[in-house]
Order: sequence, then structure tokens, then C-alpha cells
Amino acid sequence: MSQQDLLRARQLIQSKRFDEARTLLLQIDHPTADQWLDKLDEVSPPVKYKPIDTPRSHGRFTPNIRFFIIILLCLLIFLVLQPSYISPAIMYALFVVGLLITILVFKS
Repeated sequence: MSQQDLLRARQLIQSKRFDEARTLLLQIDHPTADQWLDKLDEVSPPVKYKPIDTPRSHGRFTPNIRFFIIILLCLLIFLVLQPSYISPAIMYALFVVGLLITILVFKS
């Protein structure tokens, strides 16, 4: 069996299909297979694949939903705590500052 595998690996090497030959030679327990693997590593080093970057988990909510919830919570707080002695301009400024702080906290 290993002679047939070596012959197949030789054909793969001759046709420059080095990765397939390497895969086959790694399965063969024979000194010749080890020698060919060493030569293959010199001619064509094995490709080291980088892991695929997966997006970070955002918990239960996506960033868009989280942003929407933040805006709703800010509006609700300002509607409930709307004192008559604070001017609308100050209320708006507090809303914007609170919104920016919340966005910065959730972005990290």
C-alpha cells in the first residue's frame, strides 16, 4: 500500500500539486516519505492559514438596537424628570452629553 501511495505522491509532486502530495506523504509511515516531506518543505513551505477574524459578540443586542434603546431611555428619563425650572436649551445639552457618554461607554 505504501508503495502505491509513494507513487501517487511522486505524480502529485511532478504535477506541482505540493499540498496534496504533502497531505498524502504525512499519512505514510516510510523513510522515503519523510525524505520527500523534507524536500517538499524546502521547495514549497507549507501554507500557514491565518484564522478568520470573527466579529466581536455584542451580547444580546446589535449595536443599532442598542443605540435605539439608549435614545429611548434618554428621552424617557427627560420626559419623566422634566422640571419646569430648567430651560429647554439646558435640557437639550444634558441630553446630548448623556447620549455621547453612553455611546462611548457602549462602544468599548
